[in-house]
Amino acid sequence: YQEGQGGIVDALKIAMPFFSDREPCMVILGDNYFEKEVSNHVLSWDQTGAKVFLKKVGNPQDFGVALLSKGGEITEIEEKPEQPRSDFAILGCYLFDSSVWDFVEQVELSKRKELEIVDVLKMYLEHGRITYSVYSDYWNDMGTFKSLNKVAQRIAEL
Repeated sequence: YQEGQGGIVDALKIAMPFFSDREPCMVILGDNYFEKEVSNHVLSWDQTGAKVFLKKVGNPQDFGVALLSKGGEITEIEEKPEQPRSDFAILGCYLFDSSVWDFVEQVELSKRKELEIVDVLKMYLEHGRITYSVYSDYWNDMGTFKSLNKVAQRIAEL
């Protein structure tokens, strides 16, 4: 149980004792709605490094974003940038190899007083060990009443 809002890294630290031998893990945020399965993306992951899911959004300033090179490699990751240089949001589904357990120990509190998952992703990026899949189906972050209502209406229509 995570008390307060310590960030995703704080939640991983709390979960650490439940993983034997520092095994790989998958993190899916409870306020993210993925309409279609992500299993094909998960199964294509070779369990090395980190894998994230990206989607073009109209409000990238509300998310962590990934900047991509012309060759399609992630070159930079920014957390909720005021002036986004990319519209590829990093969605709330992450695949991590066993390195994540060492990386979470190195993360320091952000300006928002949280242990940010973006800092872990940046560590993977620095080591050249991050890949991604573009999620093309419907997705929404239900972190606000407005976005939660939007998803509820969509589900009701389906």
